[in-house]
Parts: sequence; C-alpha cells; structure tokens
Amino acid sequence: MRERPAIVTPRLELVPCSLDVATALGQDVDEVGRLLEARLPKEWPDPELAEFLPIYARLLREDPSLLGYGVWLLIEREGRTVVGSAGFQGHPSAEGEIELGYGVHPNFRNRGYATEAARALVAWAFEQAGVERVIAHCDQHNIASHRVVEKAGLTQCAVLVSGRTRYETS
Repeated sequence: MRERPAIVTPRLELVPCSLDVATALGQDVDEVGRLLEARLPKEWPDPELAEFLPIYARLLREDPSLLGYGVWLLIEREGRTVVGSAGFQGHPSAEGEIELGYGVHPNFRNRGYATEAARALVAWAFEQAGVERVIAHCDQHNIASHRVVEKAGLTQCAVLVSGRTRYETS
C-alpha cells in the first residue's frame, strides 16, 4: 500500500518515491521493480538521481512528511516501465515557493512525458497548503527543458548570472 496516492495522467502514473523505493534503488534494482510493479530501463537511475537518493532516503527517515515534496517516479502506464523522475526540492519556502525539476531517460525523450508530468505536478503543488508559486530553473541552452516548463504553465522571469533561466507560475 502506498503512503501517498499516485497521480494518474493519460499516459503516466506518477508515484512519490517512498523510503523503501529510495533505499532499494541504491541496493537492489530488482526489488524496486517489484515494489513499483514496473520495469526499469538500463542505466536508470541516472548518475545525478543515483547520487541524490541516499540523501533523499535520509531526509525521508528524518521527516516522513517530505513524501510528495521530493522525487516522483514516472511510470509509463501502458508498458509499466519507469521512464524518468520529476519532483520538488522540498517543502514550500516561507514565501510559498516550491521548485520543480524533472528528467526523462534518454530512450523515452521527445514523447511529451516530461511535459505531462510537469503539468500534473504543478496542479498537485497548488492543491497543497502553503504553495503560492511553482518555480523552475533551466540551463540556458536546454531548449527542450524551456519548452517543458512553458507548456506546464510557467513563464520566464529572469536570466540568472549563472546562465540559468528562472521560470515561475503567475
């Protein structure tokens, strides 16, 4: 039984990454498949997510209310295959901001999964207490990522010194 319900979109099931799944991803990928009732593509999770998962597991152990405000797994409904991850960088800030991020496995890119997930998570965020604005940061040259956040309803508001672009909901 899941601790927080999944979000179902036309093609995806978004599942908040539980402590059991986060822990298993670092130790036993086959167990993750069983827990999610889904296949995992080779070379997933990517190095960035794999590096973050032990930290995320520790944070979930310390604060179980973080579930939903961290990593969500994107499962293609038709093939029951994990196609990527998305989520937030923690609870909303004191100003009511929550930051969205996402990544799709290379074998599943250019199919609209990131946009579908981003839209669903933006809608979910606004159903949560304390969320006033969803923000995202995109690398300047990552045109696909810019398109995803724009299609999810965020608008460009600043180009940062780092060369990243800040987007937010209005």
